[in-house]
Amino acid sequence: MNKVLYLILISLFSLTVISCSSSSDGGSSTTSTTSDNDTTTTAPVISEVTVVTTPTSDTTPDYTFSSNEAGTITYGGSCSSNTTSATTGNNTITLVSLTDGTYSYCTITVTDSAGNLSNTLTITSFTVSTVSEITQTVGNDGYLTGSFVVPNDGISFLLSTFLDNNSLVAFYSLTDPDGTNILSSSSTPNLYNAASGSTADYGYANVLVPQSPSFSAKAGTWTFKNYANDRVKLVMRSDSTPSNATIVVQPYITGTTWSASDISEALGIMSNIYATNGINLKINSTITISDSQYASVSKTPTDSTTSALISQGSTSAVNLFFIEDYSGSNAGLLGNATGIPGSMRVANSWNGVLNGLTAHATGSTLHSQLLGETVAHEMGHQLGLFHTSEGGGTSFDILSDTPECAISRDSNSGGTVSAEECDGYGGDNLMFWTPWSSSSQAAGKTQKILSSYQEHVLKYSPIANQDTNPYVRSWVNSSDSRIALDWKSDSFIYMCLVSDYTYATHGSYSSSNSRLTWWDNSYNTMTTSGSNILLNSATYVPATLTSACNPFWTNSTSDNTYYTNAAKSIGFWGFAFTIISTFTDYPLMSTISSRRTSDNNYYNYGTNKYGNIIVGSYTTSNGSHYILDDSGTIISRYYVFTMNSSNTGITSGCYYQYSKSSETWSSCFSLSGVKIYGTPRSYRTLNEKSSDELMGERVQEQFIDESLRSNSTLTDKDLKAFKRFKKLLQTLDSTENEPLKKYLRSFRTK
Repeated sequence: MNKVLYLILISLFSLTVISCSSSSDGGSSTTSTTSDNDTTTTAPVISEVTVVTTPTSDTTPDYTFSSNEAGTITYGGSCSSNTTSATTGNNTITLVSLTDGTYSYCTITVTDSAGNLSNTLTITSFTVSTVSEITQTVGNDGYLTGSFVVPNDGISFLLSTFLDNNSLVAFYSLTDPDGTNILSSSSTPNLYNAASGSTADYGYANVLVPQSPSFSAKAGTWTFKNYANDRVKLVMRSDSTPSNATIVVQPYITGTTWSASDISEALGIMSNIYATNGINLKINSTITISDSQYASVSKTPTDSTTSALISQGSTSAVNLFFIEDYSGSNAGLLGNATGIPGSMRVANSWNGVLNGLTAHATGSTLHSQLLGETVAHEMGHQLGLFHTSEGGGTSFDILSDTPECAISRDSNSGGTVSAEECDGYGGDNLMFWTPWSSSSQAAGKTQKILSSYQEHVLKYSPIANQDTNPYVRSWVNSSDSRIALDWKSDSFIYMCLVSDYTYATHGSYSSSNSRLTWWDNSYNTMTTSGSNILLNSATYVPATLTSACNPFWTNSTSDNTYYTNAAKSIGFWGFAFTIISTFTDYPLMSTISSRRTSDNNYYNYGTNKYGNIIVGSYTTSNGSHYILDDSGTIISRYYVFTMNSSNTGITSGCYYQYSKSSETWSSCFSLSGVKIYGTPRSYRTLNEKSSDELMGERVQEQFIDESLRSNSTLTDKDLKAFKRFKKLLQTLDSTENEPLKKYLRSFRTK
């Protein structure tokens, strides 16, 4: 049986070598002609079919182009999409979330399976405009009047009125295309005394449609009448009927008591709460605001300091401001939104949520579960959700499917209903008016449930986008929280291991075969289980990644020069060199480390064919890449090389042997090599001889071929790099070495 298996492996090895040698010349060619009917030298031709409507309020518009060949799509300019594969014929892609502006340089190319690049297709210029200021005129009745048109694909809008002296401001009426004034108490349904645009507020008021499923952004002309104001702005969302939603979140932190890392767990809890209710949160890196005046602020958005803080918020995200505490009589407050809803997509004093950290802490230790629930609750307000039941037990929200807890449940006659008294009557809803008591929290009680109608309001929100790819979010390995995924798009998936340092790799996903393919074309088959994903047998759950997971924070390697240098050598290599016989090595460089060399380049880590850790880096001054395999007991193997412009092969290189017994160097043995993709697993793990047996053969040939040291051509830079690598491999302590080895070996066994 062993002999049969051995023959099969040898056959696979032979087939692989034949296929590699017949399709390339020195590893640099990407096309060939194999028969009279082969057309692999012909590049695809692509052309525009359906342009993006302009102007559009859709931040994820569709665009259609045609291609005469299937292939891989590459996007250029300021547009991209999660769709990375083109088919023959028409291809409709959905552009990823776009901010307001004109997009006049977005390009598409298609590369076929033979590597032929198509013509560059420039998408016809279009404009995204979700925010507009509405012109008003004075009517005969003395009211300021205006109108706007909801397009056929309009699904929601936020109409806001501003008064700069911060006096009370409100709308008198808002009439839909059917003639119904939705702010009138006589209309059914209505938002009378519900929307701030009806009740009035200081400096800012608005009307959100839909703030319940009873309302819809009907296509046609809407008109309004307004009291004294300085301006009216409209935020419009165009989209198809949303079955899910993605909302971008931008956290900020002030003061000096706590830092971004202290709130990361709470952000993860908030993300999980929304994920279980069908809402995907894309949480940006936390921004630290160091100005001391913002450590403690008033809860009132019209306060000058509070206004200056919140006005720094992003116009494309829900802004969460974590402050040390509230000032004055509001000290100890858990949090507050600046409106129900607050402002969206417009920078102003109402464009954010405040969260007090002191009220969530014992000493300097934050209670992350409570903080996560508070932040999720206040964000719900900011997006338009009311308390399901107010404390008095007589006022409830406008949604018919949320539980109500009446004052009759006030069992202790305290005058308010608590979460405990409303257990089974909405006490566990995210939007209940007060949290569980500390004893209930300790017993595991949480508030994270949303009703179907509450989800409806969030999914239709003008600041949300429909999630065309439910995997685009952050994930963590449920059995090993050190390993995580940042799924930015199907063409850019970031994986990290956080140990003593961070180790990063990248991959891409194809829905056609459900494979998540890594650097070297090793892959995981991906399936789903509820709200989780499975990579082979490993379960990943929705999460929020800390900055430790991704110290590079870049969506493409071109954003970071040092990162680019490191990324070039990542992959599965086939090295060849001749002493007397020709030898081959197959190092798999899998990950980039946050540990840096003296010239700021990142270290790379990988494994040799025996699963032992190897290390490499790049040196800027001479443009050389280095890889050291120090796992043998007889010699160290040292590869020094420069790469071709496509980063797929070696232009020149040397293989050196370092004798551990005599501490001497060989001369340079000319090194050639190419990156090998799509190789059968047997090719990576074919180990007919032990490492020391192979090393012994190389040393024996070296003695025959040359006298040691006398012909060494190593430069000072080469030797310094070698010493750094050797020391690095020797000093990897057990706490880092074992998880790193397990992580790296996983790339060899997929």
